[in-house]
Amino acid sequence: MLPASVEEMPHEVQLPSGRFLAAMMAWVNELPFDTPAARRMAGEALTEVVLRALELTRFGGEFITPRLVSQLMVALANPCPGERIYDPCFGTGSLLIEVSHVLRNKAGEVALGESTRVQESPLFGVERQPDLYLVAFVQLLLGGARPALMLGDALESEVASRHQEQGFDCVFIDPPWGMKVEGSHLFDFPIKGRTSENLFAQHAVRSLRTGGRAVLAVPPGLLERGGADRDLRKSLLENYRIDAVLRFPARAFRGLRSIPPALVLVRNAPPSDSVRFLDLVVLPETATACFNLARDLLAGNDVAPHTVRDVPVSELLKMDAQFVVPAEREVADDVLSGLAAKVDLVALRDVVQIVSGFQPPPQAVTDHRVENALPLLRISDLSDGVVRVGDRYLSPSKAARLPRPDQLVRRGDVLLSIDGTIGKVQHIRTVFATSRDALVSSDVVVGIAQKGLVILRPTTPSLDARFLAAVLASDTLQALLRRLARGVTIAHLPLNVLGMVRVPVPPLAVQERVLRRLVDQPGDALDALILVLAGDDEDPLLRLFRTSPALSRLIADAVPESSELRNLTFEALRELRQLRNAVAHPMANSNLLRGAELTGDAVQLLLVLGAVPAQALRRGGEASFEAVSAAQDLAVAAMPIVRRLPGALGRYASRLIERLAQWGETERLDLLAQVQLAVKHDEREFWKDAEGKSHTTVQVTLQGAMPLRDVVVQVPGLLQDVHIVEELKPGQSFELDLELPPGSNWQGHESGGGVRKPLYWAAEKPDGEGLTGESEVQVWFMWSNWGPSGPFAPVLHMEQSPIGDRWLDYGTSPYVAGDVVDDPGMFFGRKAVLADIHTHVGGGTKVILLEGNRRTGKTSILRQLQRPEIGLVDRCVLVESSLQGTIGDPLRDGIPTEKVFRMLVRDIGDACAKAGMQVPLPGMESVVELNAFRFRFLKYLDVYFSGIDPYEALQIYVDMVVAAIAPRRLLLMLDEFDKLKVGIDNGVTSPLVPENIRNLLQTRPNVAAIISGSRRLKRLREEYWSALFGFGHRIGVDPLAPSEVADLVRRPVEGRLAFSEDAIQTITRTTACQPYLVQSLCARVFELAKRNNWRRIRAAEVDDAASHMVYDNEHFRVLWNSAATERRRYLLWLCHRLVDEPHRMNAALLTQRLEEAGVVVPVDLVDDDLRFLIELELIGLRNTEHGPQYELALPLMGLWMNKNEDAEAQRRRAVNEAQGGVST
Repeated sequence: MLPASVEEMPHEVQLPSGRFLAAMMAWVNELPFDTPAARRMAGEALTEVVLRALELTRFGGEFITPRLVSQLMVALANPCPGERIYDPCFGTGSLLIEVSHVLRNKAGEVALGESTRVQESPLFGVERQPDLYLVAFVQLLLGGARPALMLGDALESEVASRHQEQGFDCVFIDPPWGMKVEGSHLFDFPIKGRTSENLFAQHAVRSLRTGGRAVLAVPPGLLERGGADRDLRKSLLENYRIDAVLRFPARAFRGLRSIPPALVLVRNAPPSDSVRFLDLVVLPETATACFNLARDLLAGNDVAPHTVRDVPVSELLKMDAQFVVPAEREVADDVLSGLAAKVDLVALRDVVQIVSGFQPPPQAVTDHRVENALPLLRISDLSDGVVRVGDRYLSPSKAARLPRPDQLVRRGDVLLSIDGTIGKVQHIRTVFATSRDALVSSDVVVGIAQKGLVILRPTTPSLDARFLAAVLASDTLQALLRRLARGVTIAHLPLNVLGMVRVPVPPLAVQERVLRRLVDQPGDALDALILVLAGDDEDPLLRLFRTSPALSRLIADAVPESSELRNLTFEALRELRQLRNAVAHPMANSNLLRGAELTGDAVQLLLVLGAVPAQALRRGGEASFEAVSAAQDLAVAAMPIVRRLPGALGRYASRLIERLAQWGETERLDLLAQVQLAVKHDEREFWKDAEGKSHTTVQVTLQGAMPLRDVVVQVPGLLQDVHIVEELKPGQSFELDLELPPGSNWQGHESGGGVRKPLYWAAEKPDGEGLTGESEVQVWFMWSNWGPSGPFAPVLHMEQSPIGDRWLDYGTSPYVAGDVVDDPGMFFGRKAVLADIHTHVGGGTKVILLEGNRRTGKTSILRQLQRPEIGLVDRCVLVESSLQGTIGDPLRDGIPTEKVFRMLVRDIGDACAKAGMQVPLPGMESVVELNAFRFRFLKYLDVYFSGIDPYEALQIYVDMVVAAIAPRRLLLMLDEFDKLKVGIDNGVTSPLVPENIRNLLQTRPNVAAIISGSRRLKRLREEYWSALFGFGHRIGVDPLAPSEVADLVRRPVEGRLAFSEDAIQTITRTTACQPYLVQSLCARVFELAKRNNWRRIRAAEVDDAASHMVYDNEHFRVLWNSAATERRRYLLWLCHRLVDEPHRMNAALLTQRLEEAGVVVPVDLVDDDLRFLIELELIGLRNTEHGPQYELALPLMGLWMNKNEDAEAQRRRAVNEAQGGVST
């Protein structure tokens, strides 16, 4: 059902144009369409193009179902030829396309006469977006399917009722998540859900025929949430048969899905007795593997290594109908079961006392020690084996109830976190006190455990508390505790569930050996226990991971810097190769092996990791490229083996593979950046050919470490044809014969002359991908080598320049980075701002609010207003006065009230004197000479302000000035005005100052003001400052226009540097058109150009300058600190690191990622943080056709963060802040 017109479509269909359209049409014209097989091939090609295009887009993951998910969903439903198939939100049609492939393959299984009929059975679907509808329709049509698709909304009454009445054998849904759906046009669903996934799930199951199957791809939260989602799950359990619930590993689909879906297989049949839950350990790699997995799962066969549990429906209904494995079964089937043959596994409740924390009344909590007060211990007080006390206390006199004696934490206890951050564990042995009186008098009692912590005390002498803490901190137990936690927004581990957790309790002697081993070789307690029980030493590969400095650094949490990463990788690969050789020749390398044996998988892994050729591990040259290629190949080959490795070795190897991939990508980009063709010219190498044409030769050398093939070179104006080199190795050179036409644009001076031309080149990298670049040809000669006629006669016309360097001298940098722009020649843009100010000042506006954040050029605008050509100096005396221009209070931030008014009088008198209208203070003798007057004026200010109210002193002097300068007006330009609020908040400045200034302006017709400050002036307007700002005209100082950026970059260095178009685009993008950043970056470009003799600046040179600029840059440090809280800084990291993910970076996804990182805060606080960061222009909210997207406002800020801040360290600080209750 198509719309009646294009105007009725939800949004415009985007079509390609220009060269891209021509290329697409040429590609399509080459495809064969004459046979069904050819059309299917064309359809598969189109599918591949669409998938790749959407994978490259920021929001592609919202429109396509990852191919593996599609294959698993189709495998679970197992559609058969002749069945009715339906997808109510098909997007690009990926699920229906996968169904069509399966049906075509199965068509041969039906009777010969039925084959054609079943292949022509339509595939039904509904989609609301017309462009996606069109893509899916064409793909299905080319694939030989018969599409019966509708353009519309499957949740609307008419569409939903029609499909639900028809009935289908298979329904597939992968709906949009989290969309709020409401309106009178919706179908009357029995469960009044308001989220898209809930309503689509209801529609899917209600559309099934008897015996039909629906596979639902839903967000994990739908499996546990309450409200309408709980009612939906209860309805499914009571009225349908739930065959399976399948969960993917976290981050399984990094390329397309940030949060993997859960798959639910529902059958329109009487409910079964149980539901089968499957946790995927590794992902199946092919459609065949998906069908085999689905077949074995539904048949009850073994599906190792995946985890399968059958849970009775009755149990699920008792658990609020949650589609999760009950804790009892999770604990019974945990991975520790393999230890049962060697050691006793005992439930925690049987060997320890579990004591919940105390919830203190808010009024009884104090931040200082009072009589009989005990320190309160929070989750954030536990870190690195030390308990911190002394930040919070419980005041007994204000508490309605006191903690029980068993809620007092004693030395030797084990603390475990069960709210928010799950599984943080600490054995209480060392206490750090913030002050001497923080420690209680008892040597045993440490403090009170607050809610969110539990105290674990062994109740049997056979369990050492230190061993218990170490085991609970192991990766295996940590993963189990997180799995057992419940809650969608804030995780919570119930005490009864915690009590079921089984822990190993070996003999005390074994526990002591494990603890000693952990002291000598810190690591995982369960790994150490396994080794101690086996009586074996570590295998050599695990030992190498633990002892090698290079490998230890690579597998650590913090990511090394690029240069360190390169050195560590080469060293690690050499050590792995050495161990590989030792395993291959054990007799000659007994010291390396020390009698231990590698397991089968470990041997395979070592054979792969140690296979990098020795010549590739040399530093520099082609070896770097060989090492990158070898490392990327071995990472791919090693991953299947790594997935099978247990314990610490598996974790270490997985992290190593991740680091190798990071290094490979970083090194590859570095190698690409180094590739360049360097051009050298001999100034004596000139000649003429038989036709009398002048020639010269230049030598072109390949720089960098990457060889190139099929190099094509062109020098417009000097090289008559392209020059081709079949193969070019690093350091290898070739010569170009250049013809010098008489009309060349020469530059020269008394010592010689020359010409510069760009050299364009294109080549093929060793991996077959293309690469292009640009260099510069500099042809030069000296008169002394050739005489007065030069190297050819007659002498060519040359633009003369003074004697100096070969080319026009660089001179000094004209860019102004950090200072106020006084020079009109360096002030670009802002014409509209200046015109707006001129209009409103001339029209009688009393207050103009000039708002813009730090370094946006506000002060420069105020300075430019004082230029005569702006037209204000003839009508006004302009007084520039900055709140940063006077001495503040010596103890607290802010300016005392008297000094605020004294500063205004000082600056008004100084401005009048400079304008030729000296206005002495009352009682002050006048002096004609300007500097003498200014000196006497400053000296007399203290006398004038003594014994008089400061505001009255200002009023008196302003009235004197207004009378003296008439008919001119007095225009106060108050810069950094929001600094005044700091003094008011700190009690240094009187809160009446804004009211005083408002009164001054309103009662004096010839006095006006321009008030300049940050975007936070908006917040000031919303508070008591509205008395001043309520009658002002706001002018925002926004970024420059791209054309103004181009002028600012090019015009100051015209004739000295030439910026290419891609360089301008790079500057515009990375600086977000902020004038200060543009000038700072260009100043760094100029500095590097002068140092490296660059004349033509391309994107690569800009990137190089940006990398130098952000290193330890104070401007970005100030911006970073202005975020004010650790949580907001971590939000900046998320906006930076996740911007390339396919899902929109909206508030919901950011909140989800905060929770995943352990920063659990209310949603409204996250919204406040985002508004705060937008106000500071640290992030921006960019509206797209698919919804809002949060991004870093300054790409350079992201580059600075990469070089100066550690994301993991910032996450920990944010977690610590959240646990400490700090959120401002």
